Amino acid sequence: MENNNFFNEKSLNNNNEITKTNITDAGGKRTKKNTLRFYAVFSFIMTLCFIMISSGCNQSSTDSEQSEIGNPYVALVIAPKDGSVMTGDTKQFAVNAIDLEGKYAKIKPQWSTTYGHITDEGVFVAPAEVGYALITAKYNGLAATTQLYVKSSNDIVSFYIVPESGEIEVAHTVQFSCYAKNAGGDFLNVVPSWSCDNGNITNTGFYSAPLKPKTAKIKAQIGRTEAYAYIDVISKNPGVVKIKPNITTVAAGQTCQFRAEVYDNFGTPLNIKDILWSTSYGTITQDGLYTCPAIASTAEVSAKAGSARGSAYINYGSGATAASIDITPPNAVLSLTQSIQFTALAYDGNGAQTALPGTVTWTTDNGTITQTGLYTAQPAVTGLANIKAVSGGLSKQIVVLVTN
Repeated sequence: MENNNFFNEKSLNNNNEITKTNITDAGGKRTKKNTLRFYAVFSFIMTLCFIMISSGCNQSSTDSEQSEIGNPYVALVIAPKDGSVMTGDTKQFAVNAIDLEGKYAKIKPQWSTTYGHITDEGVFVAPAEVGYALITAKYNGLAATTQLYVKSSNDIVSFYIVPESGEIEVAHTVQFSCYAKNAGGDFLNVVPSWSCDNGNITNTGFYSAPLKPKTAKIKAQIGRTEAYAYIDVISKNPGVVKIKPNITTVAAGQTCQFRAEVYDNFGTPLNIKDILWSTSYGTITQDGLYTCPAIASTAEVSAKAGSARGSAYINYGSGATAASIDITPPNAVLSLTQSIQFTALAYDGNGAQTALPGTVTWTTDNGTITQTGLYTAQPAVTGLANIKAVSGGLSKQIVVLVTN
């Protein structure tokens, strides 16, 4: 028995159209009512799909937080980056977002901190205790962090000694002081520990220089904070005066140039200009130029610097035995404007020092030289300078180098 209710297979013609759908009832009659219902449902479904597809295609691809289509934010930049704040103070933070094109945009992130408090506007409020805070800003899956040190007003940021450098004479004393400042520039009351590598210093900073010249390093320390001062221990007091030449022979009416070298008690040369010259016989200028009287005799020449005194001795002679003269020092290197004292000495045929045959005449081709042998390098001329001394019929020439 044939089934009275069935669907005939759908067939597509060459134009891809549905030809017919045969629907029969139990009596074998086509029912147009059922056909119309099928097309109505099909039409409704297709309309609904079209609306959904249209709605999806028209959805905006622009992120509500973005200003440009297709340029999402890729990083956050927080400012200021790493810093400090005093206890109880505030600090403002801000964040910019960077898109794929490197453009910056100001945003309002979600703020958080591991220490203290930060507002929704990025204002950090420091607590009353010292510590470290990690500030974090988050936005759209991105994050940026910075560190912040909460420091006390008692924290030392500037620590130094007064005086920081200078000079002090041997066996003298000086008071050192130590100063500390906080981040606000206020002075703090500190009690450091003191030490030095030369001399002695008390726990109050009172320094006593040693008995010998040397540079001293002074240290003040509070915890791990240190400050240093450097002071030169020097000797300004003359202790020894040496006269050159120390023994010489001067004929009647002849001259001899003496020069004095001054040292402290530790052998350090001193630049002493005020030398007081005197002699037991004959005359001597305050430049050290001695003149033997017409009647020759032995004499003692003295040079005094401060409380120190030196002596040289003169034998009398005819002066006819002088065979050569020499200049001391035999050479020198000077800077511009520097001076040096030269001395002419006479020697007999055996090489023994004797009296000069006559008054010494000094000349130079670069710089200036007095008739007592004091040479000064000119302030604008460098190079070689020839120094010449002439006494009687004898002469001697040396070369001096003048540098910048």
